[in-house]
Amino acid sequence: ILHGFSLGGHMASLAFTKWPDPSPRQFYKNKASQTFYDYLRERN
Repeated sequence: ILHGFSLGGHMASLAFTKWPDPSPRQFYKNKASQTFYDYLRERN
């Protein structure tokens, strides 16, 4: 699970630098929960 979250965080930080968007935090939150749900799906 930690590996999945660090990967999602890495992708989100790449997006931070590429897109100085008004809502990068929202993107990060979506990416983190998407990674988390993917992890849960793989476990079951």
